[in-house]
Amino acid sequence: MRGTATNALAATRPSAGRRRSLRLWLPYLCLVPAVIASCGVLLYPTLRMFQYSFLNWSFGKSYETAEWDGLANYQWLITSQSSTLFHSLRLTLVYAGTSIVCELVLGLAIAVLLNRRHVFGRQVVLTGFMIPTLLMPVMVGMMWRMYMYPNGMLSYFLGLVGLRIDWYTATWAMPAVILIEIWQFTPFFVISLFAGLRAISAEILEAAAIDGASGWYRFWHISMPYLRPIIVVTSMIRVLWILKSFDIVYTMFTGGPGSATEILGISIYRALFLSRNIGRSAALSVILAALTLLVTFAFVRFAYRSREVMESSSP
Repeated sequence: MRGTATNALAATRPSAGRRRSLRLWLPYLCLVPAVIASCGVLLYPTLRMFQYSFLNWSFGKSYETAEWDGLANYQWLITSQSSTLFHSLRLTLVYAGTSIVCELVLGLAIAVLLNRRHVFGRQVVLTGFMIPTLLMPVMVGMMWRMYMYPNGMLSYFLGLVGLRIDWYTATWAMPAVILIEIWQFTPFFVISLFAGLRAISAEILEAAAIDGASGWYRFWHISMPYLRPIIVVTSMIRVLWILKSFDIVYTMFTGGPGSATEILGISIYRALFLSRNIGRSAALSVILAALTLLVTFAFVRFAYRSREVMESSSP
């Protein structure tokens, strides 16, 4: 009886080959639910958006009324005098480029200052810097909207030094949005770059100082190569955030005055809810998705090239 029970137990145990196969495929099996969820949440809506971009379909009408229109929506966006595609693209690129360059320069300067020795209250300052980044964009837009009123706090303090700026004009609307973006997300660069500076070995910097290297030389030839991957990743994240930006611009100006702040996100909103044209709105969304993929590819390619250069130059 004991031998029979032992044989039965041994028969139920998986063989070594089956255990090895299970161990090999188990991680992939665990990823199946996440892949299915991602396809349902991301892939399916993207494919439907791509399909809608070829339709002549008015918002509010049933899908049965939609008509196949081919490339007419894309043709209208590119050739029509009423299209705001190129205007929105230009504003989006100006918005993204100016914001990120200013955020990077200010963030790097503040991170270097905080990385100096004997900085009083460093942890308190870093904690305070995190607050703007954690705020909801809609809340930030409403707050700055009140600050920038003609009788708001910012306008009052600027008036004390003789500056009279009407932020709600076409001339100053986009600079106002860029200013808000810089205020909210410069701390993102500060925290990231400060962490990178703290990770650099102090012994390397001290050895360079003993050898007679100046502070600028140590920063440019020792610190910057360490920070370059962090700069690339943080800049890529910020570009992706700005390309899909909508909340702050809509809360502040709803794309106005006129079309002074009509970035791509606002243009998509106006095409859908004001012009009530699902096809053109979907076509603009496809263009925005393509621009996002192009920017991501460029950043990833630059990151790999930078890594190859660093590896080839290292002894």
